[in-house]
Amino acid sequence: KTKMARLFDLIKEDKYTSLDQLKSALYNKEANADTNFRKLFHGFKEKLYNTLFLVDTNNSLFNERTKAYYVCAKRALASRMLNERGAPQLAAELAELTIPICLKYEFTDLSVMLIRYLIKRITLEGNVKKYLKYSAEFKKLNLLYSKEIEMDSYIGAFVIKSNVKSISERNKLKEKLINYEEVLIKAKNNLNEKSTIELIRSSSNFLLEHYYVK
Repeated sequence: KTKMARLFDLIKEDKYTSLDQLKSALYNKEANADTNFRKLFHGFKEKLYNTLFLVDTNNSLFNERTKAYYVCAKRALASRMLNERGAPQLAAELAELTIPICLKYEFTDLSVMLIRYLIKRITLEGNVKKYLKYSAEFKKLNLLYSKEIEMDSYIGAFVIKSNVKSISERNKLKEKLINYEEVLIKAKNNLNEKSTIELIRSSSNFLLEHYYVK
């Protein structure tokens, strides 16, 4: 097998926790191991990026929601590219076809992006009915998306604070969680209110981290 193929197999095994371990497994004590591994890994990443959209979603690793996200993400990118290439009508049609799938599976990030673009297109067409419909949807989703982002930032601040041992470094993070009790209340409220899957997941993760550390 080539070094590239062996690298892919090693990553799939998921037992190497650092690049140094991968390098040792591939090159052991060969001369110029550092340089050769850097070149190999750079080429691997480029190959991975270039083939990302060629992934077979029928693979057992993909569940129904993951497959749907993959399709919607590709369509969202295609819609943007069509607009950039001078085909705004086709871009808008693709966006409008994709939005219901995003809403069904609660892909808030993609929904916000697609609806935002579609509203811009609708304003140029002067379609009042669609404008009112999607504006109301955008307002609701944007609020939920803001909550998702906010909770993700709290999780990040909490996790890093838990993993930092230095007192001086921990003090630098104090302002990130301004009111810890307030964040706990927000997380609990998110589980009681009508929330998206991602918001429920992030709020649950925050509470789990809190009680695990506690």
